[in-house]
Amino acid sequence: MAHSNKLSRDTPRRRAALAELRNAAVRDTELKVLLGYLLVSGVLGRKQKSRAARLFSEAASLGDATGMVNYGVALVWGEGVSKNVHAGLRLIRRAVHSGQPDARMVLRVAKRFINDKK
Repeated sequence: MAHSNKLSRDTPRRRAALAELRNAAVRDTELKVLLGYLLVSGVLGRKQKSRAARLFSEAASLGDATGMVNYGVALVWGEGVSKNVHAGLRLIRRAVHSGQPDARMVLRVAKRFINDKK
């Protein structure tokens, strides 16, 4: 039996909840990152990598270290944005220096990926 994701169904209630989340995210970097996760994962319907990258970028530009990691990853892999490995690594390094708990591991994985491509 196929499992259907109730969150991905386009209903008035879902659209209203998503609009409320977007409005709240205007003011809150953590919500920008959360909404980005939901969009990039496809939980809310089809995957929206460009919109997710834009939210991660906005959070990063406001100093959110998790936003820096996620936007850096998007840049390194070219997910939803034009690929820019150097800018992505620079952003992930900023997150490491900010103390973001996952940033150091993400940086190692990104560097390994880049070295494997050479």
